[in-house]
Amino acid sequence: DFASADYTIYYHVNGYSHPRLPVLTGNQVRLLAWGLIPSNVKDAVEAFGARNKALTAEAETIFTDPVFSRCILKARGVLLAEGFFEWRDFEGRKYPYFIRGVKLLPIGCTLSEWRNPATGRLHTTFAVVTTQAPDAGDGDSGPARRMPLIVTDMDQWLDPRLQREDLALLIVPF
Repeated sequence: DFASADYTIYYHVNGYSHPRLPVLTGNQVRLLAWGLIPSNVKDAVEAFGARNKALTAEAETIFTDPVFSRCILKARGVLLAEGFFEWRDFEGRKYPYFIRGVKLLPIGCTLSEWRNPATGRLHTTFAVVTTQAPDAGDGDSGPARRMPLIVTDMDQWLDPRLQREDLALLIVPF
């Protein structure tokens, strides 16, 4: 599913543009659209609205939220990114601040498959799992409220047999 010729390299990406990004699913990297479309969506109009509301899945409600509770248990992936941006306040203005990994940051995602009934086309989409961010502690910038889930054990995260209790232990702030 993934060929480097099909991939656009982004410096800064906006989730509302629903870009196709490299996500590790099992033993393959696939280009998947950002913005989860739940499998029970009825048509393309509803799908468009749903994906705009499902860019991120909060760790605190992921097991109870009707959009994500089934997805997180069924299908997970790892978004491969060099880092992510957080907004920082400095002297009354907001600035983007890039959080970079040593190599690629493994960002936890939940996946969903939706078949468009009008076209028959299967869409595999994802939402980034987010957690509470640790306190930035640098005075001027203030702490970020949320951050992507950084996956520390990819084999375990991607294991489809993982039970809710064990999965919950993996969804913690970095």
